Amino acid sequence: MRIGEFRKRHTLFAGLLAVLVPLTILLVVQFVWLLRLERAQAIAHAAALDGFLGTVATKVEYFYREAAERSVNERSVKLNRRIAVGIPASRARALTSMPRLR
Repeated sequence: MRIGEFRKRHTLFAGLLAVLVPLTILLVVQFVWLLRLERAQAIAHAAALDGFLGTVATKVEYFYREAAERSVNERSVKLNRRIAVGIPASRARALTSMPRLR
């Protein structure tokens, strides 16, 4: 059987192969590309979450640091007023030895 005879008898089969082979190659390439994209997207997502978490942590730290500083300053102002009014030195020293927040 020659190639010409095969082509005449099986034209539909040859056309099907001519379509399926490139289609299969394209599907395999697309699948590999999508797997790589999924991995890269997971890495980018993790990096974005890390950046977001860092920003939130910074803002929370700033909020509580500011609140602590305000609290310490208010306590210091009240203590200075008491000292100015005339609290005995021994009691004033006890009040000033309170730990300060940093």
